[in-house]
Amino acid sequence: DHPYLREEAGGGRAACESLSARSATELNIMSVTKICLLSVVFAICCLTVFNATQSDGLRAAVRTRSPFSAHRGVNRQQWRTTNGDRFMSTFASIAPSFDGPVVGDTRTEAEDYQRVKEEDEKLEKMIKDRQVDGLRTCLDNSITNRYQVLPSSDNSFLLQAEKTLADYFNMKYGLGVCSGGMAIMLGLRGIKRSLIGEEVPDDQIRVYSNAFTFNAVPSAIVNAGFQPVLIESTPELTMDLDDLEVQLKEDANNGYAGKGILALSYMRGRIPDMDKVLSLCKKYDMKLLEDNAHGYGCEWKGRKIGSFGDVSIISTQASKLIDTGEGGLVFTNDPGIMAFTMFSAGCYESLYAKHGEDMTPPKEAVDKFRFTTPNYSCRMTNFQGAMVLEQMKALQNRVDAHNHWYSVLQKNVENSDLLSPEQKRNIHFIPQLSDVGPVYDSVQIRILEDGKVSEQQDVKIDTFVQAMKNHSNGKFSVQKFLDIENARYYKSWQTFNINRDLPKTDQALANVVDARMSHKESYESMQLLADTIAKAYLDAFVV
Repeated sequence: DHPYLREEAGGGRAACESLSARSATELNIMSVTKICLLSVVFAICCLTVFNATQSDGLRAAVRTRSPFSAHRGVNRQQWRTTNGDRFMSTFASIAPSFDGPVVGDTRTEAEDYQRVKEEDEKLEKMIKDRQVDGLRTCLDNSITNRYQVLPSSDNSFLLQAEKTLADYFNMKYGLGVCSGGMAIMLGLRGIKRSLIGEEVPDDQIRVYSNAFTFNAVPSAIVNAGFQPVLIESTPELTMDLDDLEVQLKEDANNGYAGKGILALSYMRGRIPDMDKVLSLCKKYDMKLLEDNAHGYGCEWKGRKIGSFGDVSIISTQASKLIDTGEGGLVFTNDPGIMAFTMFSAGCYESLYAKHGEDMTPPKEAVDKFRFTTPNYSCRMTNFQGAMVLEQMKALQNRVDAHNHWYSVLQKNVENSDLLSPEQKRNIHFIPQLSDVGPVYDSVQIRILEDGKVSEQQDVKIDTFVQAMKNHSNGKFSVQKFLDIENARYYKSWQTFNINRDLPKTDQALANVVDARMSHKESYESMQLLADTIAKAYLDAFVV
């Protein structure tokens, strides 16, 4: 009775319902014995069709109902920020009176949680087993490389994954490569060659990006042959769009109009005002690349993040929602960009045909880039495609789980007996914008001073970070952002000249602590993290 099994059995159910409809008039006169017999036939029919279709429905599987979604029981509007930083608990629908994260408050709540946990574990085990089956299929049939298998084959795992994810982001084309950083680099080069023009020199291209992001983003810009222009950050850790417009106006006056690319990073899933982003792109004729490594699963006003850009990319590195160890994918609606990235990744001769009818761009795009594109040999493997394909079936479940555990953690800190009300106000969970449907796979806390943001980093923040590590026995990975040792801090990016001061970013990152969270958390682990935050605060800031 697992929801995933019910989804895949849809074909069998439809067939049996048809059988029942044809027999409706006969049922009125059937004896009890005949009804029982038909029930047995019905069950056998469902089981048979389920077994026959177990490997089908790849795109439909993206919409599989997650075990946690029943607990959410609320629309996405209720996931958005209300009353400051408070979020609706995912347990609202099952226990309407349940307003907090206390474990086992009633027997019903404990039973509800145990049921959801068992469904979640069952789904994850099924997906893990199928990933192993996919790897075994690749090894047994010598089809680890994508071009060793025909696009029509059931074993073209990577191609199927590309199609499934392209549908998810409402993009026409998708391409798997070796990393998210490589996906950004190829996407930028593809935008330049296909949309801006090969005749424009690289040094005339302006690539704007976040001053707060992971160092792979500016590195990809440099590797693509461009000079990054860093844009300030807001207190919500998003790109400062007012500062972006200042830079755009200045560059337009200096002859760069129509030669700009915005490499917009959703670091830690932090989403800016996408309406304003699109408005600026249109106003200044700027192309958009979405670095969606941390943002997939998020939404802006109900629209998937990763569906806004000329190019969007995701990462499947080990800490992401989909984990293949290393890997990335590029998505676009532009056939020229698809052709360029396809040949850049390592397509050669007539292998483009093996991307299938849906993923192969038109002949004119293929001919334009086929012999003029450097080959970086950075393809994703077919067995990684098998991993992506199966994990897509758990994507929404993981999103719901992440958000649930975040809400539990936040409520635990709010309800902590270890802290006074004044101390709790100084532990600020940084909110998202109200129109964002979030994915909280990490937590960012800003330590305030008397309820206000400090302009400088407090020297006690190091004590706080170390105390969090000590009190959790190293269970949680904790970092401060304003630190030269942190790869997300722009002053550690010394491979190019920044050429401007970034005081707003320094202030936005000051006294902010970051901790990663798993979708496999529990009430116990969230209570441990809440207690760890409280004890670390007392150790560092209370004499």
